[in-house]
Formats: sequence, structure tokens, C-alpha cells
Amino acid sequence: PILLLLLLVKTAVSLSGCEVCASYGQCNAAFHNGPGQYCGSFYDISTSGNKPCCCPLQSTCKVSPTQCSCHVSNPQPTPHIKYYPSSQ
Repeated sequence: PILLLLLLVKTAVSLSGCEVCASYGQCNAAFHNGPGQYCGSFYDISTSGNKPCCCPLQSTCKVSPTQCSCHVSNPQPTPHIKYYPSSQ
């Protein structure tokens, strides 16, 4: 009876978008409920377990053993503005 209860509780827990991406390759909600990519897993000290790391599509994954980071580069370069001081 207790085993059945634990099984029911386990199946009732929903997976995060990143967990779905990592487990099934469906990554349309991997990063903050938007499209993303699975980057690997890291050890989360707060939960004492491994967690998947997902980043936005246009980013570079930076996964260390205990941290998940995403490097997002600016897709449009900042225009250089020429400054001409007034002659007054």
C-alpha cells in the first residue's frame, strides 16, 4: 500500500520544461517556458542532486559541475555614434 502511494505521488509530479527537453528532446519550453537547448547536467547543492541545464537557443552553454550559466551575445552590434563637439 505504501509503495503504491509513493508511485502515485511520483507520477503526479510534473517535469519542468528543461527536464522534458533533457529526457525526451522536446525543447519548445526548455528555457523559462520558451524554446531552448539542453546543455548537460550539474549538481545542485540546494537540492543535493543533479539537475538539467537548459539555455536559450541563441546562447552558449557554460556548465560546470555545480553551476549552469548561459552566455547570450548581443545579436545586433551596438552602432558606433560619431561625436563631433561643438566649436563654441
